[in-house]
Amino acid sequence: MEISKKEGITITPAGLAMIAEAADGSMRDAQSLLDQAVAFSGENIGDEDLKTFLGTIGQDVLFQFSSAVLDEKPEAVFPLVDSVVTSGYDLRFVFGKLIEHFRALLLVRSVEKPGDLLLVSPEGLEALRAEAAKATLEDHLRYLLALQQAEPGLKYSAMPRIYFEAF
Repeated sequence: MEISKKEGITITPAGLAMIAEAADGSMRDAQSLLDQAVAFSGENIGDEDLKTFLGTIGQDVLFQFSSAVLDEKPEAVFPLVDSVVTSGYDLRFVFGKLIEHFRALLLVRSVEKPGDLLLVSPEGLEALRAEAAKATLEDHLRYLLALQQAEPGLKYSAMPRIYFEAF
């Protein structure tokens, strides 16, 4: 944030969080990614440009998946998987992001101050709270464990799309 202010770069807190996540704790990598984002977008870096540049998946898609699960609407999974595949995402990557998303839902449901543990905007935290309210703490834990146990199977599946849809 300090670097972007000093350099006159406009970027949202959500954009900074995306860079921080992609850098995986490395300040040098975060600075490099910020430089690359400026080269890609100019000094006004939009969240959508960052998603494209970093190859990340939008939170809206993750919420659509969790809503399909929490609202018990398995028929909604098929068009979502199709959309993800059509957009060129690797299903293993998306599955990993779903695990992170369900962890965030579990944290929001079980921790008094989840904002201390999650890189998320206040609006994002409220969206997570609303989504987490759809199920019990035990259900969230069960979903998270099921996702973690299924991940190795997806990794080695000859038909990852079918595996993902059936999960």
